[in-house]
Parts: sequence; C-alpha cells; structure tokens
Amino acid sequence: MFKNSYVLITSIASFFVSFVVSSITISLIIKFQKKKVEGQVINIYLDKHHQNKKLTPTLGGVAIICGIIFSSLFYYQCYKERNFLVVILLMLSFFFIGLFDDLIKVKKKNYQGLSAKIRFLLELLIAIVCYLVLSSHYDFSYVSLFNDQKIYIGNLILLLFPFIIVGTSNSVNLTDGLDGLSSSLYLLALLPFIIFSLKAKEYYITYILVSSFGATLGFISFNMYPSKIFMGDSGSLSLGGLLGISSLILHKEIYLFLAGGVFVFETISVILQVLSFKLFHKRIFLMAPFHHHLELKGYQEYQIVMYFFIVGLVLTFTSVFIGILF
Repeated sequence: MFKNSYVLITSIASFFVSFVVSSITISLIIKFQKKKVEGQVINIYLDKHHQNKKLTPTLGGVAIICGIIFSSLFYYQCYKERNFLVVILLMLSFFFIGLFDDLIKVKKKNYQGLSAKIRFLLELLIAIVCYLVLSSHYDFSYVSLFNDQKIYIGNLILLLFPFIIVGTSNSVNLTDGLDGLSSSLYLLALLPFIIFSLKAKEYYITYILVSSFGATLGFISFNMYPSKIFMGDSGSLSLGGLLGISSLILHKEIYLFLAGGVFVFETISVILQVLSFKLFHKRIFLMAPFHHHLELKGYQEYQIVMYFFIVGLVLTFTSVFIGILF
C-alpha cells in the first residue's frame, strides 16, 4: 500500500515538474529565436499555407527534453538504477541526433538537414548498444501477444529490437508535419504504456513516461494551431525512441502497433509512395506522408489533426481495454 502511494505521489510530482519546466523553457526559446530571426525552414514542395510558417520558432524538443530530464533526476538520485540511466541515455542520444539535424536546417536554411543515411546508421548503432546493455537484465528473446502468450524468436531479436526503436522514432518524426498532430498522437499512444508499466511494476519506466507526458503537454499548449513553436527532429526522434524502448522492456510491442497505429499508417504511406514511384514512376498519393495528401485534397489543417486525433483516441482506448482485459 505504501509503495503504491509513493509511486502515485512521485508520478504526480514528475508530471507537474516536467510540465512547468517545459512550458518555461519553451517561452524562452520562442523569445530567443524571434530575437535572432531564426526558425523553421519549410519544404519547398509544400503549399502556400505551409510557406507562411517559415521562421516559426523551432527546437521545441529542447524544452520537452529539459522537462523530462529535470523531473527524472529526482528519481535517479533516490534509486540510481542502471536501466533507468540506459533508457535516458538512449532518449538523449536520439535527441542530439535530431538537434544536430534541426540546427543544420536553421543555420544553413536548408530543409533537408542531416543526411538520412548518416542519421539512420547513428540510430541503428545506438539501438544495438542499448540492446547489449539491457539484455543482461531483460529477456528479449520473445514477444508477447494480446493474451501474453509468448512467441520465442531467438536471434531474430537482433533485428526486431533496433527495428522497433528506429522505426518508432522515425514514425513519430514523419507524422510531425501539422500543428499539434504528432504531439497529440504521442500523448495518446503513451497512455497505455504508462498503465502497462504500473501493472508490470517497472516504476522507473512509469516515472520517465509520466515526465514525458507532462513535458509534451507543456509543449502542446504552444504547438496547437496556429503553432507558436515546432517540435523539431530533436523532439520527435527522442520521444519516438523512448516509446519504442518502453514497449520492448514491457514486452508490449504489439500494443505499440495498435496504440501508435496512426504513426504506423503515416510511415506505410511514405514507404508505398517511394516504392510506387521507383518501380512504376507513379505516385499513389498527391504527397506523402498521408496528412499532406489530405491537405492537397483541400482539407483544412485543423480538420486533419482532429480526424487523426479521433482515430488515435479510439486506438488508445482499444489498447487500454485489451491490455487490462488480458
């Protein structure tokens, strides 16, 4: 009983601390970038509506990470768990990759940023190192189904582990194209895993995820349409990496594809678009990811975000219901 009360109080404290730190940091970043006349560089292929967002302050991911780290430090000072530190370092590693990418775009005014191949190789290397460290404590040789039935995959985990982390990270990044879209969907996808971490008594994951929720919520109040600041790759890559590693530690990988179904769909739309163009020289969508296709079809930005949010909400409730039931 005492343990449960302590977890609840600590989680609430983590949430509020991360929310406040994130909100304050975002305000400072907005003021700084406006003073320096620096901000987001927009893809030249996007429509006039997006071009109007040029020089909108970015690096919102810096504020989110500051909120998570600041609130999480309280837990680490008490317990000094190695696994806690590994998860934090993975998140920070993806953050710095994204930050470097963001800074290239801002300073060189080039929307392409860091080379995709270099970024992918760095992410892959980080994921493999993370696996090697955590595998001495966790058994990653199996995946669980909805009824917790185990399917042993043996050495295939060497492919699955980095695939989930790198895939989730980049899926969140690909979805980050409209005001409030990626951040709101991330909050929804996060909820089942907070519940799963409590159920599994992996409380250090609970604290990190709750801190992440609070920090992202602090950011989203500035990111809803019309956005005052963008998350940037520093935020989307790090948050996606955190979501991916959490699903692996909790052995809830299959729920990641369910709760994060919109992220998965957005990624598939990009893959199909690329394959179709390379193989048949034809495009399936007007533009990928799919949310840009809807924009070019005439849907308003806030409409698309609302539709995607509703789908994400349904998927989240489905994940929680199935997770509790089984």
